[in-house]
Parts: sequence; C-alpha cells; structure tokens
Amino acid sequence: MRRLVLLALALMLALGVAPLLPGLTGEVAAGDRYCPKETPYCAENAFLDFWRNNGGLEILGFPISQPFVDNRGLIVQFYERVIMEWHPESTDPRYQVLLTLLGNDLVANRPERNTPPAACDVTPCYLFNETNHTLRGAFYNYWTANGGLAVFGFPKTEQFVEVNQADGQPYVVQYFERNRFEYHPENAGNHYEVLLGLLGLESLNTQRSVLDRPAAQVPDYTVNINAGIPVTLTIPKISVSAPVEQVGLDGQGNMDTPKQPFDTAWYSPGPRPGQRGNSVIAGHVDYHGIGPVVFWRLNEMQVGDVIYVMGDNGVRQRFIVTSVEIYLSDNAPLERIFGGSDTANLNLISCTGDFDPGSASYNKRIVVYSRWDGVE
Repeated sequence: MRRLVLLALALMLALGVAPLLPGLTGEVAAGDRYCPKETPYCAENAFLDFWRNNGGLEILGFPISQPFVDNRGLIVQFYERVIMEWHPESTDPRYQVLLTLLGNDLVANRPERNTPPAACDVTPCYLFNETNHTLRGAFYNYWTANGGLAVFGFPKTEQFVEVNQADGQPYVVQYFERNRFEYHPENAGNHYEVLLGLLGLESLNTQRSVLDRPAAQVPDYTVNINAGIPVTLTIPKISVSAPVEQVGLDGQGNMDTPKQPFDTAWYSPGPRPGQRGNSVIAGHVDYHGIGPVVFWRLNEMQVGDVIYVMGDNGVRQRFIVTSVEIYLSDNAPLERIFGGSDTANLNLISCTGDFDPGSASYNKRIVVYSRWDGVE
C-alpha cells in the first residue's frame, strides 16, 4: 500500500467523533430508561445499552415484559423478537448480556436441523463449520449488517420454505440460534426484504404467567478489558504474524502508513485493540522493489475468521471478522472506520483495485471489520 488516503480524518477528530482514547475503561453508565408509548414496559441499564447498540426496535423489538428473575435465578426480559438475560457471573462484557437461544429451541427436533449444507454456488455465501450450515444471499447480507453472531448466533438450518403462522403464507426461512429470518419477495430490493420472526412474543404467549412476577432492576454493566499497546498482529487465515508500529497523521492529515513493508501500523490516537471504540491497523499490500508484502492476502478474509493482537502487557486479544468491504479511495466511510462505537472493534485497512503509476497509489481500499471476542 503506497498511501492510505482517508481524507478528512483530521476534521472528523476535531468534530469529536473519534473513538475513546486509550486508558478509558471501567463502569459504563447506561443508567437510564427507555419507555416507549407503544408498550407499558421499559428497557433500562445494561439491557437498554444492548438494545441501543444491537439494532433497537427493528432487530430486537419493543420490551413486552418487565425484567424479572426466572427459574434459573437470572434476570431476564422479553422483547418482541428476543429474550435478554443478565449473566453476573461473567467478567467479560461481551457476555454479560446474552440472548436466549430461542431459534435453537424451535428447531431442536426438526429434520431441517440435519439437512446437509447446500453448495456455495451463489455470492455471497459462507459455510459455518460450527453448525455445518451455510449463510447466503440476502440472509448473509442481513446477518452481517445487523449484529452477526452476537445478535443472531450461528445458522441452525439451511434455507427452506415454511408456512408463516401469522398470515398462512409460505416463505423462505432460515433458523439461527437466536432467531428466524424470513424472506419476503414482495419487499425485494428494499429495507424489509428480510424480516425477523417475533420469537420473543411467541415464547411469551406460551407462558403469560411470567407477567405476574415481581419486577427486578437490571444492573449497569462494567467493562474490564486489559488492553495493552499492540505489538504483534496475527491472522492465521492468511499466514500473517507482523510487528505493529504506532502512527498518527501524516503531513496531509491522513493516517500514516507503516515504515517497514512487512510491519503493520496502529492508529495510536484511537483506542487500543480491545478497548471500546474502533481501533484501526493498516498494512501495505505490496512494496516497491519487493512485491507482495504483509496484507497481500487481506482480500481472502471472510466473516468468522479470527484475528489476534498481542499487547505489550502480554495479553492477547481475539477478534472475529464481521464483514469485509471494498470502497473507492475517496468514498471510504471514515466514521464507520475511525468513529466512536460502544463496542470494541478492530478494523484492518489496505489498498486494492487498480494501481496508478502516476500517483503511485491504488484506487480502492479494503476494510476488514472485526469485533472483540475475548482474551487468551
């Protein structure tokens, strides 16, 4: 990569949409309530924070019960499409709020669960070895754009046709650990082409007596991520194990690039990998007089691949790829790549597309987006 041209980054930082600076960890003050007029129930604290950061009304739906203590001793709350669970035993903030595996329960004894994976003869398509099922087409796009593993879980079936209980019409559906996707051809090409099953409501309708249980207060949650300064980036999928340099802005106000062809560069004004926000690491794709270098194979990355970052404190952070995007160099979404976020993300950037000898640069940028998945 000759030059990572991300225009207006300095302006974005000046406007205050940059990620949190390193060293800011501790309690997250969700600490408020959302009480929609459409329902007598409210979302609060950690459940509200999860709701806001994982699709809100469209993906999770309105709260349809009070938070209460279930038979397992967990604080839970029903929403239209999910059930949220509070897990105080977890010190990992990614797993303090979890969603009940409602999709899992619905397909537990159905033959569709054991259907062999279909061939990946369409694009996009990805086979999950964890469940031996594929994710493809419009369902793939919806899954990657709206929370992925954290919100929906792994696919538990292939796509198949099922009659919808609500309208009696047959639709192509696919079950995931936590929900059901429904394809609506009448909405093809618009925002409602894929709709989610109202699994939380369906579950509540089978146990309405829980609405009589005493309300419990949902706690705030804490973040305790031991994130050091990154020193090594490892990507097993593409055989990368590279030192990480620290860089800031160059003379043109763009993110600077690694000084060595086989090094990577972390944008140090942003958060450290593993801290809340968007951490960014860049690398060259090729180099004058050498040829292919550290990020030459970055375009082979896929959803579900694993990335590791070792910190100077000896802690190795693990990230899971959530999407891979390619943009024209002048159209890279700066706020998505560098801006603030309530989740801990790592974004890898390099060049791709056509090389222009005159400007010694490529006309496109590839960004591998990933989300924090714990420490090892």
